[in-house]
Order: sequence, then C-alpha cells, then structure tokens
Amino acid sequence: MKVLTLNDTVEGDRDVIAETWRSRRLLLASDRMGFSLHDTIIDPGTETRMWYKNHLEAVYCIEGDGTLEDVDTGEVHEIVAGTVYALDRHDRHVLRARSRMRMVCVFNPPCTGRETHDADGAYPLLTEPEPRAGDEVATTTAAEAMAPRAALVGESIPASPRPDDRYPSRFAPEPSITDRLDPVVYGESDGPLDPETLTSYADDGFIVLDGLLAPHEVDELNVAVDRLAADPSQRERPEAIVEPGGGALRSLFAIHAGEGVLAAAAQHPRLAAVARQILGSEVYVHQSRVNLKPAFRGREFYWPSDFETWHTEDGMPAMRALSCSVLLDDNQPWNGPLLTIAGSHKRYVSCVGQTPEGHFAKSLRRQEVGTPDDDSLRTLAEEGRITQCLGGPGTVVFFDCNVMHGSNGNITPLPRRNLFMVFNSVENTLVEPFAAPVPRPEFVATRAAMPAS
Repeated sequence: MKVLTLNDTVEGDRDVIAETWRSRRLLLASDRMGFSLHDTIIDPGTETRMWYKNHLEAVYCIEGDGTLEDVDTGEVHEIVAGTVYALDRHDRHVLRARSRMRMVCVFNPPCTGRETHDADGAYPLLTEPEPRAGDEVATTTAAEAMAPRAALVGESIPASPRPDDRYPSRFAPEPSITDRLDPVVYGESDGPLDPETLTSYADDGFIVLDGLLAPHEVDELNVAVDRLAADPSQRERPEAIVEPGGGALRSLFAIHAGEGVLAAAAQHPRLAAVARQILGSEVYVHQSRVNLKPAFRGREFYWPSDFETWHTEDGMPAMRALSCSVLLDDNQPWNGPLLTIAGSHKRYVSCVGQTPEGHFAKSLRRQEVGTPDDDSLRTLAEEGRITQCLGGPGTVVFFDCNVMHGSNGNITPLPRRNLFMVFNSVENTLVEPFAAPVPRPEFVATRAAMPAS
C-alpha cells in the first residue's frame, strides 16, 4: 500500500513547472499502478496546445473554468469545476483557461517522470523496466524515480567523452565540480577598461557598466523593439520564441544578422571593444537576441552556466567567450533582474542527463538538461556570493561564459527588456558538439566567425 500527500511532491523532483502549467506527479510508472496520476494547475489567461499521440488521458476539473477546443472538428466545450473529459482518440486539443484551473489527470501508459510537451504538444513515450520474476519491487522515492533515463539519449551521442573534450558533461552518472582550465582575461590587450575593472571582472566573472549606451541610442532601440513586438509576422519566424499559445513575442534570435538599429547594436563598437579587450583577440557574435520579459507574468530563468550548453551542444572548445546584456528598461530588485554567483566562473559543473534529439527547441523556453544540480549550486554560492545586476536604461552587464546566472519571475507592472549578445573569440570557433547528436541551428549558434565591428 502507498500513502502520500500532495506535500510529498511539492518542489521535489515530481514537481514540474512548464510555460502555462504546473504538474505535481503523485503516481508514476515506477509506482507500478498501470497509470500515472497528476495534480495540475493551469495558469489563468493562458492557452495550451496538446496532442497526446502516445497516451490516453482523462481529466477531471475541480477548480476554475475555461474552454476545450477539438482542433480537428473545431468543436468547443465549456470546462468548469465538476467536468470530466477523456481524450480517448488521442485528440488534438487546445485548453484555454479563463481563471486558474486545477485538474486531476490520469495517463495511460503511465508517465515516468519529468515529461514536458514537445513541439506537437505531446509527451514522449518513455517506459520503466518491468521487474523480473522473483525480484522484490522496491518502494521508490520521488528523487529515485526521477533519475536520468537512457530513453532520452540521442542515438548518435557518444558513450564517453572525446579525447579533445576538456570539459566533459552529460556523460557521468553523478555531477562533479572541477577547476576552470582557461584564463578569464586573456593577455593585456588595450581597450576601454582600466586595470581595476579588469581585475573585478577576473575575480567576480562580471562587470556592470552604467551609461555605456547613450539615452538617444536606447530610445531608438526601444522604438525598434516596440515595432517587433507589435508585428504578428515576427512571431512566425523560426528565430522567434513566443508566449504559450501563440501569444506575444518573448525573444527574437539572430538580430545581428538582420538590418537596422538592432543589428547595429548587436555589433556596437563600444561593446565589441570591451569583448576584444577581455578575450584578447578579434571577436564575432556567437548568439544574439532581444528579450522581452513581460510585466506581471515574466517567467523565471533557472541557473545555467551558458558554456556548458555552448560546449556540449554547439561545440565551443574553450571558455573564451562572454555575454553582454544591454538594459532597455530599469532593472530593479523587484522586476526579475539578472542574478549571478560571483566567482562561480572559476569552477565547472559537469551535469547529468544526456542531450535529447531536438533539445534546443524546448530548452529555449525552459532548460532542464544541462542545468546544475542543487548541491553544486549550493557549493558555488557558499564559495562566492549571489549578486543582482541592477541599472537603468543604457547600462550594460558583461559576464563570463561560465558564470552561473539566472533571474526570478517578474510579477510587477514593470517590464524588463534587454538586448543580449554573446561574443566569442575568433580563435575559439565551433567544432562538432561534444555531447549532442547535431549542432543547434545557425540562428542559435553562429558557426561562421565574421569579426564584429
């Protein structure tokens, strides 16, 4: 007999948060019941497209109201507390929540753990191994049930690190922390930063430069961003990340490859000069995007070291890259500013869980594979300190490719928008990914090293 409460799953490994919903997984495949049982909260005012090609699902609404649209027939059903619907034909559907909805969901075959929707709105079909005759079926804790599974491994991912892999990750069964093998500041190149600022960057892994862009430059950028956000055609581009259900523009990648003030800003000579001085060489734009963290419902961004992803999925050999965030709005403690763990760039966290096929599309919304474990983050925070990168419009934050960073959600009426660029050394150009089946698309990771202005 199993007896548990919802509190046994909250904020544990069975507590899964996606763009429009939060699901507490009460029973999973490892519990050997033949089905999985989920307690799911749907965020108010959201639209979620789903198509469970691999599962049958029954849903009982116990709180809130909304509508359920059958995509194939166009039929729309009112869903209120006390309504049950069963997707007995793997129906494609859209759930629109007018208010906060709470649903009790049953899946067959049972889900195994941290499944989230793919591009079709489906869960992958993962299975738990069946116990052999005579084996004792152990009671599984939530953490044990959520351990990485080989079913997520891409077919072409090597079983062990390559000989040229100086920073292996996503291979070992346990995470590890090792020392950085590369410099932070390369050489003594001339540039706009004084020695004291360079030392601060080397020690902390980031610097905040107030007023690096003039007010008129910021005004021009904000006009361009407003135009992008209001243009529906931008949301159809492959470079665009939109809010769930085809809503507002959230991010637009590869702005450096376009035209106008955004493209010019992505290769701004004052930004490139700082990057050249720190990296000790000519630089090029590895990635660029405009981020629109909206008011009221701006989502949090969990702690990553960007280099871990750029290394494993893009093939960046060394820690000779940096990011810069150009602030277009006031970044204050209450509207989800950039957080960094000062000093964490001197250590490298090797993560657990191999890279799934097509991982980039999901990770741009919410990254799970390649994120550090709690114990490693706790160690880095104890060795360093968590800081907020605050400033007004025109402030630019430069931070090392390996520094741990993230941001809290924004529930204030104040948006937080920024331009984000990654400069990589032309002496550190990309090779084949170190732990992924194929490289990510060009608009996410530029492979042609054209020097920046």
